[in-house]
Amino acid sequence: MKKSKRVLLVLGLSLGVTACGSKSETNTTTAAGATATTAGSVADVTTTAEAKTDEGPQKTATSIFDTDVSEYIDLSGIRDLQITTKRVTYKDKKALLYDFDEVLTTELGITAKDKDRPAKEGDLVWIRFSSYENNVPIQENINMTIPLDASETAYPEFIEHIVGKYINNEFEFTVSYPKDFEEPIYAGKEVVFKMGIENIIGLSTVSDEKIKKRSSGKYETCQAFYDAKVGDIARDYRNEVIFNAIQSAVRDKKPQEGLINEMIRRGWAELDRSCKELGVDRETVLQAMGYSAEEYENMLRETCSAEVRARLIVLGICQQEGYEITDSEMSELKQRMMAERSLGSEEKLMEVVSEDELKWQLYYEKFMGYLDNFKTVD
Repeated sequence: MKKSKRVLLVLGLSLGVTACGSKSETNTTTAAGATATTAGSVADVTTTAEAKTDEGPQKTATSIFDTDVSEYIDLSGIRDLQITTKRVTYKDKKALLYDFDEVLTTELGITAKDKDRPAKEGDLVWIRFSSYENNVPIQENINMTIPLDASETAYPEFIEHIVGKYINNEFEFTVSYPKDFEEPIYAGKEVVFKMGIENIIGLSTVSDEKIKKRSSGKYETCQAFYDAKVGDIARDYRNEVIFNAIQSAVRDKKPQEGLINEMIRRGWAELDRSCKELGVDRETVLQAMGYSAEEYENMLRETCSAEVRARLIVLGICQQEGYEITDSEMSELKQRMMAERSLGSEEKLMEVVSEDELKWQLYYEKFMGYLDNFKTVD
């Protein structure tokens, strides 16, 4: 029961759909469901007038930078927006472990199967269980997340049986409940639990040796990796809360259908490009993903509607704050990206990205600074 990915911004992000992902696996990029791009990276989404395919540019549309943001949204509500310091402070230990696990996966490629030590006190554990009385089912195939801390879980009687178990371990145990037990389905019963461990998260869930190997020696221990990342996790959490509050305070002035439809068109163009690379037709890929054409269109519309609105908000705030993109900033970003992608010239870089994509990256970095400096109240 892992929570959905923390969501920051949709700036500079791709549509979040892939031609190879199934409906159940596909993560759509929404204003409250996307992962922020890393510094210096640029999204695959085309923000310019062109949607590039192997057949050449498609229908021309207006760059979002040519859009009068004030026609679509009213940002006046954020001027008096007050967010308490307490609200943006990371105090939920369980949530912190969720997000640390996500960082392990995204940065070091460490998944549940890579976790190589048993559960211990302080960990967060995903379990699946069924319960029985006299071989008669009480509950079946229940999924639950258990913090291995008796003061924080509603099921302290589980902890002693989970500690010491590994991922994929299956076991059973019996608990005798008093007649006045708070959960009527268990009260006064001798209950047999059949349980399996789905995942374990903790600061040393993964061996130090694996952390060192996966990070190419940059981090010696899991604790060192955690210490290096926890500040970023807390910052991302703070910025997510602030951005979601800003979105709630913004009033829509008129429909954004033209911008949304253009982004949907680019989404279909990207799917067709992927189909061509795979050597299959669109219908085959959609079927493999578990979508009908109508369902895929609806998914794109939902995704793109949230993304367009978020982009308008971000661009509007950048304009309101007077942020400008300088020639030197653009040149520095190009040099950085050329180095990252091992491209020998600016011409080669511009074959794979556009000026608008670069502008979005720079505005993204400036907007992150805006969120970092957003004043909260005690």
